[in-house]
Amino acid sequence: MDSQPVAEPFQTAESEQEFVTETLTGSEQLAMLVGGLFIFYGALDFLMWLIFGVWFPGPFFTPMAFLGIGSAIIHYKSYWNVIELEPFSKSQNTKYVLGGVLGSALLLILVIFLISIAEDDIVGTWSNPEQTFTFNSDGTLEDSTGEWSEWRVDGNDLYLVDPTEPDMEYFFRYTISHETLFLAPIDDDGSVKSEWCSIYAGGGVDWEDAEYYDWPSWCASE
Repeated sequence: MDSQPVAEPFQTAESEQEFVTETLTGSEQLAMLVGGLFIFYGALDFLMWLIFGVWFPGPFFTPMAFLGIGSAIIHYKSYWNVIELEPFSKSQNTKYVLGGVLGSALLLILVIFLISIAEDDIVGTWSNPEQTFTFNSDGTLEDSTGEWSEWRVDGNDLYLVDPTEPDMEYFFRYTISHETLFLAPIDDDGSVKSEWCSIYAGGGVDWEDAEYYDWPSWCASE
């Protein structure tokens, strides 16, 4: 019987390829963490608006801005190598740096969240003998006089919308002290019209019996 030649095993292209696992530097891992935190904050801002109707803490473009910044940081992570950090798994110093950044960022987000919640103290019903406001959490406003229909706050500034001019906002300075809401319009030059300051009592409290801790300096004296 004739001997048959033994065929050599067929080598696929895949078997000839060398798989190289890219190891990220500690600096690149830091960039990915920072970028991820920006993306997380942008998503959280959007969810706060979607669920509660409030931006966390800024205007409508902040989610897009943070998502874009976070994506750019991750994409250009190689530029962070100027920091010269060793990989996370090999350096205790890198672990401290990344842990500190993560902890600080989460603490900052918590503080901003608490401030945003505090700003929503205005939600509810406020009244005086001439007018009653009901600030709804979705940004709509029920006004007994029919003068205003929407609202939002930014720090100590309150923005109201006239239903006859839905594209315009009118600025007011406000503060809440215990059971009392102080509200005054802001002039074109940014000054507060203290002589037009109005006082409202919280829901369920008689206007004449409403208590307060501090009388704001920008509101005309009692």
